[in-house]
Amino acid sequence: MVATSTTELIAWLRYMNACAPSLRWLRTLPESDGLNGAWRKCERADWMLWLIRHLRLPDKTMLLIAWECADGDIRRRNYADIIRNHTAGLIIGTRK
Repeated sequence: MVATSTTELIAWLRYMNACAPSLRWLRTLPESDGLNGAWRKCERADWMLWLIRHLRLPDKTMLLIAWECADGDIRRRNYADIIRNHTAGLIIGTRK
């Protein structure tokens, strides 16, 4: 399982070179939010699209999510599960 706590999520996104404003925003969330909570609360579709683009999800999945971002429907879906499944092999907080 990936990023079940906010601290794990921040460490993981630092590893992926996420922008400073997104990391600052994450620090305002409860520790228990992790990826699922952050995904539901995030109002920045550009951050969400950055994340899925960096995960190299299948093109069809990325197109679906991009369309739903355009429609404002992205937070209604549980794409955190797709991201978690895709990244299950990553080690949280490690750097190359």
